[in-house]
Amino acid sequence: MLSFFSVLSISGTTVTVPPIEYKDVNVKYESYHSYATLATLEKVLVQSKYLTPELAKKAAQKMKFATTSSTLEHTFTMDIDPKNTTIRFASRIAGKVTISKNKNSLDINIKRTVTTCKVISQIVTTRCKSFLWWEWDKSIEIQWRPLEGKDLEDLADYLGSVSNYQKYFSN
Repeated sequence: MLSFFSVLSISGTTVTVPPIEYKDVNVKYESYHSYATLATLEKVLVQSKYLTPELAKKAAQKMKFATTSSTLEHTFTMDIDPKNTTIRFASRIAGKVTISKNKNSLDINIKRTVTTCKVISQIVTTRCKSFLWWEWDKSIEIQWRPLEGKDLEDLADYLGSVSNYQKYFSN
């Protein structure tokens, strides 16, 4: 009888792939305005904390020969949530630096949008043993489902549309 029972015992595994979710979307708008001379431009840009020393140096070199300079930069990053490995944090930063020469000084305007959200992309695996309508030893495993190129592109586009950075930069 025991062998008959083990033959009829069916081990079932179900794998489901729910759609990707974006949660807790947050948009922060930042702006910075200052004046500088050509000699102090690089230092002022670094002190603004919006530009890295490398970008500040490039902007200062541009302004030696130009009357105006405008730079648009985008970054997109993803990090793992340390509390839950099936969740990632995505952030998209868009920044615009505009520098104009006046009579004796340089007019510096920096605008930036920082858009963040949680990304949930999972594979849910359910395993159980069953006989007729009885189920036992049921286990559910939730894993992170890696995002493909198209998914990452869609996420970056979504964060860009939510931040509405084009409208913010045009003001």
